[in-house]
Amino acid sequence: MARTGIGASYVQRQMAAGRSMASIQNEAAARGYQIGPAAAAMFSSSGGGGGAPAAAAAPAPRTGIGATYVQQQMDAGKSLQQIQNEAAQKGYTVGAKAQAMFSNAANRAADYSANRGLPPTGRFFDPTNFSGATNDSMGNGGFGFSALQRARGSGYTDAQIRTTLAASGVTIGGKAADSLEVMPGKTFYTGPQGKKRPDHVELSYTGQAGKRNTRPVLLPKGAYDYGQNKGFESNYLFAAGGKSDSDIAKLFLRENPPHEGAYGTYMEKDWGKYTGENGYLSGIPEVDERGNAIPGTDATPPELRYKQTFDKAVESGGGAPTQAPVGAIGAAVQASAEEPTSAAPAPGDVSSGEVVAPIKVQAEEKNELKQLDSNVGKLTSGRMREAYSSRFG
Repeated sequence: MARTGIGASYVQRQMAAGRSMASIQNEAAARGYQIGPAAAAMFSSSGGGGGAPAAAAAPAPRTGIGATYVQQQMDAGKSLQQIQNEAAQKGYTVGAKAQAMFSNAANRAADYSANRGLPPTGRFFDPTNFSGATNDSMGNGGFGFSALQRARGSGYTDAQIRTTLAASGVTIGGKAADSLEVMPGKTFYTGPQGKKRPDHVELSYTGQAGKRNTRPVLLPKGAYDYGQNKGFESNYLFAAGGKSDSDIAKLFLRENPPHEGAYGTYMEKDWGKYTGENGYLSGIPEVDERGNAIPGTDATPPELRYKQTFDKAVESGGGAPTQAPVGAIGAAVQASAEEPTSAAPAPGDVSSGEVVAPIKVQAEEKNELKQLDSNVGKLTSGRMREAYSSRFG
């Protein structure tokens, strides 16, 4: 059907194609087009002639906001609370990602001490909400320095950010990693509920301290695997228990280690009373509703109890037991399907070569028995064959 008139939309499309307002007006006159009111107003405001393109029509009033708008406002110096207040005052419709940013920020100061400092999912927020790429999502997204600045501007601490990134499956950019003092690269996505783990990592482990869920921990910048005398292939590992994430980071960063409680949010101040010399010396204790070992209970078979085994070895003239229970550092425990940390492979690891032995200090060189720091729990790197056990076991 032949065109008989033009409106504002037609004028805008022609201008977007590079035409001037005057040429469009001349076309309308030459072809006898009827001109709609909005188009006529555009021609009038342009001065009615001239060859220069006129300014585009004013944008329609804003009715809603999304994550991109929130990021732009944050980059301009506004806080999330200010942006949220503006949306409420002006009656804006708030998009799903923007709403998630507001909701997460409201929960960042929640008390998670009952879960040893971790939110139920292990994340305080969705880090991809702060990414400039609109198609980013957890498990497949990036987190650069601009995203880090926005997260910090939202009130999240660096400890909360490290804990969140470790479980989000995002790729941490070099500049952001340097600022957070962690290793760059892709982290592990633990799923919407925070319960997904690598194939060889259990959701929880039970040892001398009781039962603890595993969690991913980012490795600090400059981390080195002293147990195997080599660097790491991934920028995270999985841990179960321990006094704090800072204590775990200290295992792999001997120079300028992070301060207590400043590295991640996991914190268990009473860890020491369950482990080491002051612990219950039970590899398989009964546990309370929080998973902590109950004093005076011991389901560990007598032959695997560390103290009894050690005393028996001393009586026979030795100084170190030939077998140590789960939860102690000494000679390697016979491997089982649940403990792929000694000489035998775990299921699915048969063709992967030699299996890593438990972490040990360099005691052989000094001909003395030393123990791993009792503050540290079970560690496993998130990659097959890279597993470690400590006094938590």
